[in-house]
Amino acid sequence: MQSHHLSPDIPSIIYLWMLRALVPLGGYQAFADRLNYSSNENIAKALGFIDNKLIELFESQPKAILAHLCKLHQVAEHEWRDAKVPPCLGSNIARLSELLELSETDCRILEFAVMVNNESLLDDATETLGDLSPSRLYRVLAILLGLPEREIKNSGSSAESVGDIRFR
Repeated sequence: MQSHHLSPDIPSIIYLWMLRALVPLGGYQAFADRLNYSSNENIAKALGFIDNKLIELFESQPKAILAHLCKLHQVAEHEWRDAKVPPCLGSNIARLSELLELSETDCRILEFAVMVNNESLLDDATETLGDLSPSRLYRVLAILLGLPEREIKNSGSSAESVGDIRFR
């Protein structure tokens, strides 16, 4: 991904999850419809829309937003498919996993829950998905985390608890 799209302060996993929320999960429509709201402007800035003056083009040609997001998503999936959470969070989750005997899927769900509550960009991007029923939440988490939906459903940690945390 071109360097002008990235802030070194934002972990690549955040970019990947944001783009998964916006493209395969369809959040791009709410993003495009509310591009002038501050939360969506933050997403647009993080993805390089504002710095590159693309926002003016998108306001006149909304389909250009989806095309650009699809291109960013494709690059993100290629470059960051194996991206990890920041090392401090990863090591804390690993220690917690040992104590509570969490599965890998439990750990990924917990990592996401922590990140969505601490990273406003990720929170803003997931807000574009609207309200989620428990059954849709399983699908959303599966796509965001790149895991099979059955693993999310069978996880020892309840996916609904992530919903209680933030996906309202």
